[in-house]
Amino acid sequence: LSLDMNCLPALGSSSIARHLEFPSIVTLKLNLCGCDTSAVKEFFRCVGFPNAPSLDLALSFRPGSGITEIQGGVHAIFPNSRLGRTSRITHLRLDLDMCRKMISFPFKPFGIDQHIDIPLHVFENIQDLTLTMNSFSAHLETASPDVAFLPSLRSLHFKSCRKLGRPFVAQVLNRLKDQGNI
Repeated sequence: LSLDMNCLPALGSSSIARHLEFPSIVTLKLNLCGCDTSAVKEFFRCVGFPNAPSLDLALSFRPGSGITEIQGGVHAIFPNSRLGRTSRITHLRLDLDMCRKMISFPFKPFGIDQHIDIPLHVFENIQDLTLTMNSFSAHLETASPDVAFLPSLRSLHFKSCRKLGRPFVAQVLNRLKDQGNI
C-alpha cells in the first residue's frame, strides 16, 4: 500500500469513531509532506497495519514550518515505546527532508545547523535500516545507558546524508559494537 498525504490537517478526535486494522498489508509506503503532527498522531491512532514488516517512510516539512514538524511526525509514528504499532517492522527506509513540492525558488537553506532526534531504541526488530537526510543532521535519542537501545541490524545504509556528522555515525557504530552486534 502506498499513501501520499500532503498538508493533512488536524482531524479532531471524533473524526474516525473506531480503529481500523489492515492485516493483509505487508509493505507500506508513506509519504507525509507538511502534515500537522496532531493529524499524523490521530491517523495512526485510528488506522493500523499490524502485519507490515516493511515500511518506506518519507517525512517532509513545509518551508517556514520548522523542523519540529518532522520531529513531531517521527514521534507520532514511532512513540517512545518498544511495544505497539512498529513492533513487526523489520525493514525500514526513513527519508527525512523538506517538502520539495512546496519549495519556492530561490530557496535559502537554513542558517543554522538543525538536527533531528532519531529514536532508534524503539525499532526493536529492525534488521535493515536505510536513513536518508538531506537537509539536517541527527542525534540518537537514548534510552537508559544500561539498556541496549539499538536494534541488532543486519544492514545499515546512509543515503544523501551530507549533513550527518561523524559523531552520529561513530555513536551508532560504537553502540552496536558495545552491544556485541558488530
